[in-house]
Amino acid sequence: MKNITKKWIEFAEKDLEVASDLLEKRHWQYCVLFCHQAIEKILKANVIKRGKTPRKIHDLASLLGDIEIKAPLHVISVIETLNPHYMPPRYPDIAYKMKFVYTKEIAGNLLNSTKEIFQWLKDKLVHEK
Repeated sequence: MKNITKKWIEFAEKDLEVASDLLEKRHWQYCVLFCHQAIEKILKANVIKRGKTPRKIHDLASLLGDIEIKAPLHVISVIETLNPHYMPPRYPDIAYKMKFVYTKEIAGNLLNSTKEIFQWLKDKLVHEK
């Protein structure tokens, strides 16, 4: 595995760790943002492993399409759920317009789902040629 791929994995793992820390500190909207970031980075690591340059986008569904693998429905479902949470946690006007409210339950559920699909995506890096 190339060093740049390893770096993307390292950054993705750190984002996932930060998401867990933020949940514990009751910073739920930022927990969700870092869940999104972790998945974005592990998807981009998969793109790089396949010899491509990742697009500078934050659309998780598009990035999943870029790695050209058959994802199980639960992975697709989590990505679709997490996808709109890149901008709202960062900007109050967008969160307000989109009616996003972040609670411990919402953030905790998204974090658990993120951990599950993160592992699936990471396994794809290790076990696929």
